[in-house]
Amino acid sequence: MEIPNVSNPKSEDRTNVSIEPPYAESGPDGFPNHEPGEEPEPPALIDPTGFPY
Repeated sequence: MEIPNVSNPKSEDRTNVSIEPPYAESGPDGFPNHEPGEEPEPPALIDPTGFPY
């Protein structure tokens, strides 16, 4: 019962949660001065792949 739940909603939820922290804080990403709305580079790399690089 827990296998299908983790394969569908959990898998997608985890991807979104992983992008929110680094994308909202902009600290661990390596762009403390660059904001997620000011620079289209940081968010563009995290949006398509979900990773900072």
